[in-house]
Amino acid sequence: ARFDSSVPLSRQLGSGETMLDRIRLMEKAAATLSPILLVGESGTGKLIAARAIHCHQKGMRGSGPFIRCLLKAIEPVHFDEELYGTARRPGVFGLAHGGTLYLEDVALLPPVDQARLLQVLSDGPKARVTCADGSQTAPADLRLIAATTADLPEEVASGRFRQDLYYRLKVMPIVLPPLRRQTADPPDLDRDRREVREAQQGIGQDHGAARREHLR
Repeated sequence: ARFDSSVPLSRQLGSGETMLDRIRLMEKAAATLSPILLVGESGTGKLIAARAIHCHQKGMRGSGPFIRCLLKAIEPVHFDEELYGTARRPGVFGLAHGGTLYLEDVALLPPVDQARLLQVLSDGPKARVTCADGSQTAPADLRLIAATTADLPEEVASGRFRQDLYYRLKVMPIVLPPLRRQTADPPDLDRDRREVREAQQGIGQDHGAARREHLR
């Protein structure tokens, strides 16, 4: 799914009471630099929500890049290079400097990378990351939006996810309701989503002067 700033979010995500409440939360979240945690099943619109927060008129990083990182698409052996870059190529943290880093499937982060993400969040505007080859550091002043389909409290209880990182991420949690519970959605919502996607692909709108996307 693609985000289109010219189409109301209620048409892109749903118009049920619960979803409208979540849209109001997104608008509040956009005006802060706090980390945001999007939770929901596949297909509930987490990517659209992330883009909407980044591009919101009250957003504080909307003029910067929007970098999407699909953790499940990265081979474990390439994690360091993709996340932190090398002397020749920046990683997603460096690419997102001054903008937004959208981490999909954050529960898949290995323990060492959970620790590094926690450090970036703790350092705030002064954050820097060390390249995979250790040759240099790169600035990583960014707004983080993390997304997951996993039960993070359960991941914490099992020891697979750091409790301190979880507490950092859940400062502003937004739980998107499953599609089956969005009973007030318009009957042509699927068609609307398809039209939004087709228009976005055809027009190629740019919702930020410096927006970029990291895809594998």
